[in-house]
Amino acid sequence: MTGGGSGGAGGAGGTGGMDTAGTADGHVTPGVDGGAGAAGTDAAVDVSHFDAGHTPPDTSGVDLGAGPGHVDGGHASDGGNNPPPGVGIHGPPGAACASDTPLSVPPLELAQIEYITPLGNLSPPGHTLPTTHSYLMTPTLQGQPGEGPFGDGRLPQKLTVRAPGNIRVVEISRGTVTRTKVGGGVESYVEDGLVANICESRYLIFGHITVTSAAINEAIAKLDASLDPVRRNCHSYSTGGDDYTACRYALEVDVAAGTVIGTTSGRAFGMDVGAYDKTKPTTRIGAGIRFFGEAGYTACAYDWFATDTRTALYAKLGDWSPTGFVARTGEPRCGTAHLDLPGTARGNWYLRAGPNDFDQEDLTLALASDVLDPSVPVFSIGNHTIPELPRGLYTFTPGTNGKPFAEVITGQTACYELRPHRNRGSNVTGKAILIALSKDATTQRDVLHIAGAPGTCAAPPAMPGNAVRFER
Repeated sequence: MTGGGSGGAGGAGGTGGMDTAGTADGHVTPGVDGGAGAAGTDAAVDVSHFDAGHTPPDTSGVDLGAGPGHVDGGHASDGGNNPPPGVGIHGPPGAACASDTPLSVPPLELAQIEYITPLGNLSPPGHTLPTTHSYLMTPTLQGQPGEGPFGDGRLPQKLTVRAPGNIRVVEISRGTVTRTKVGGGVESYVEDGLVANICESRYLIFGHITVTSAAINEAIAKLDASLDPVRRNCHSYSTGGDDYTACRYALEVDVAAGTVIGTTSGRAFGMDVGAYDKTKPTTRIGAGIRFFGEAGYTACAYDWFATDTRTALYAKLGDWSPTGFVARTGEPRCGTAHLDLPGTARGNWYLRAGPNDFDQEDLTLALASDVLDPSVPVFSIGNHTIPELPRGLYTFTPGTNGKPFAEVITGQTACYELRPHRNRGSNVTGKAILIALSKDATTQRDVLHIAGAPGTCAAPPAMPGNAVRFER
């Protein structure tokens, strides 16, 4: 039977550790934190974190972290995700696009997609910053306690994944994990991520799949046999008693529309779908150096589908709430990953801001908006050192209990009286967040100081001396 709602993807944790906090719903339960992988590990594959969507209300609120098949396409915070020479560059542009809608086949059967979490999802600590990919969420089966990848009885299905158009697979990221199961014992599994060129400089990314295509697997086998140091990059490591082997392969395998590529991995309650259009770069104001690789070119994959399929996919864009699925109605309907506005508090913030200092995502901060209702402002806190402010999502009523982030400018201090986020059960009554925006005199970078505080904003805000400094 169906498990009542879909959860996020889980599996292996970060490149430096594994999250075992609980169900994969894309959120952190207050007081339950699975942690994050260490920054600076080799870039063979992004296994930093993953959460896809949300569980039904009875299990909502825990971030599991990511499986090895998660491909973030060069997200700014992936701590060393800058690809090695020849791997992840994706080669020259493909053939000319015959139309603006070159895709026609949904990657999963429409009936198998419960809903699609838009771009810009927030799920600290693994996805503290707005995500540059969406999630296709699928139904689960309910097994016995102790069964399933997370030991909670939920059983992800392995569903057929098809090529959405005539594509050229240019990269596969493959992770093999041997780990201690939640309920005891040892298991091994493999997850894949895929990058495909559609046409010209348009690319599609799938995550949390298992590639079964003979042509793709034969190309990988040849690279494994050749030990090609340019088109194949692998490394192995152990952490927390678990063993990981991560490989990234640069390929050129043509696949026709509708051809079976593989299945969803069975380690996640859905799959990642990302898109990048290098002909139309995202406006990366403020923190542009933080977006390298493909993340600066994020696009909506569903815009590239033929009209009927696009309409059907757009109808599924939304998020899980305590009352069930709710469609996103705000524009852009597909969501957005880039909110930085220089000279204001809005956007992504980092403990370090040098061009080579890439923070792991649990050391970041986002002053962003809710993925379901973009009119709702959200503090996404990944860093655990902010006084009186545990990791999680926090919101407020703009104009009543705090200024909109875009209206807090350099030289100002602002106070926010908090209210619970729709997917958080924590009691934030009588708590506030203080922020102060300034400019570094030497680097001219924006600087944000932030701290939590008991009480309200009735009195003029004063920033505590132990506030944490972020930059961009």
